[in-house]
Amino acid sequence: RTRMAPFLALLEGGEGGEAHDELVDFFYYAQLRSQGENTTAPREVSGRVPLSEIPNLMRALGYYPSEAQVSNMVNEVKYSKFTTTGEVLDSVDLPQFIQLYVNHRPIFGVDKPQVEEAFKVLSDAAANQTLNLDGVEGPGSGVGKGGPSFDFASTFNDMSTVDWCVERAAGVRLLAA
Repeated sequence: RTRMAPFLALLEGGEGGEAHDELVDFFYYAQLRSQGENTTAPREVSGRVPLSEIPNLMRALGYYPSEAQVSNMVNEVKYSKFTTTGEVLDSVDLPQFIQLYVNHRPIFGVDKPQVEEAFKVLSDAAANQTLNLDGVEGPGSGVGKGGPSFDFASTFNDMSTVDWCVERAAGVRLLAA
């Protein structure tokens, strides 16, 4: 507990707060998922989840890491004991996951006004029926200077679609399937 105190203090509400309780719930749900959700066989409560569940857990908590970030996180846990014991881990326990989450999550999350502003830009583009992506570059995206323009009219044909997306993006956190 003592070694976890600094990490728990960095969760909104601390230990026992809403963020901590949500993290614990998602962790145990991931443990059930890894054993098969629809099984009737007895469950093994090991307190660990496979490393393959790390991206799902992070996304459920509202952090959407890139594949490179996921790889870094998985390797951080996988080789955390290698230099001292030579052991390569294939799963993560709750304290390790809390440390991983606190160390890798963005300091400032995306809030509802930022999501609304992003959808306003998209809806303005829908009114013009194109969104010019000149100057927008991302690693591996293939989009940038001379890149394509996208037709958003079929997706964002009215503000009710944008309102629905904003409500879902701001108010729902799902465990990625």
